[in-house]
Amino acid sequence: MNPATEYGETELHLACAQGRAELVQTLLSNGADVNAANYNTQTPLHIAADRGDLKIVELLVPRVANIDAADIAGKTALQLATEFGHTPVVTYLLDHGANPNVCDGEGNEALHADILNGREQLAALLMERGADVKDSTCSVSPLYRAVETGQPAIARMLLARGADANTATSMFTALYTAINNDDM
Repeated sequence: MNPATEYGETELHLACAQGRAELVQTLLSNGADVNAANYNTQTPLHIAADRGDLKIVELLVPRVANIDAADIAGKTALQLATEFGHTPVVTYLLDHGANPNVCDGEGNEALHADILNGREQLAALLMERGADVKDSTCSVSPLYRAVETGQPAIARMLLARGADANTATSMFTALYTAINNDDM
């Protein structure tokens, strides 16, 4: 079990990519490696989260070694689910210990993806579940990102949760950027 294609994909990767939950269950019952990484260092959980396949995510999560494993781009399963707006998968991953504050290779956390895509409800969910609204260990603060990308509703949510409008990037504060962009 677990022979890989030339791209490092196992049968389990392929079953996840095709949304075949029954086959995933069969493969897992027969010893498939849930932590196997393909050439992009994506595990089957990355594939299922990217697709938004909650049923398969539910089969994989209890067996994974690291729910926050990062792929070649530094993205976790939570970041992929967030990036594509898969709210049920995001909720499940958070319920099972996924860290919303992990930095990807571009310096973004899961909350940054919601801000960039204007997903207010998903941003609120991440904030309620521990996403750091005050600062970012990765790059710019979530508030700066919201102001920079024209997301005033999310910016207001961040401010209501304690984000600091005077925290500066290398050159500007979020407040300065909002005023400059005429968003205030």
